[in-house]
Amino acid sequence: MKTVYLDYASTAPRNADIIRARQAFELSHYANVGRGLYTLAEDAEEYYQASKKTVAAWVGCEPVEILYTYSATYAINLITLALEHNEIL
Repeated sequence: MKTVYLDYASTAPRNADIIRARQAFELSHYANVGRGLYTLAEDAEEYYQASKKTVAAWVGCEPVEILYTYSATYAINLITLALEHNEIL
């Protein structure tokens, strides 16, 4: 049986392009998404929504179907609960 490490994404090595993009975002656009009405928060919201569109196009779904979670365990728990309540077909 092959072992699958579900926490690898949190510790995966990042290439220089990702580090630069993340640094630029954190230095210029970082704010709580969906919590503020100031320019910086609105910019962060735009980047957040754009990222959902990019991921949705990549996996072939609608942006509203993309849910970001803070860990693989939490994501698996959400899927398990949805399956338990027949909310995923």
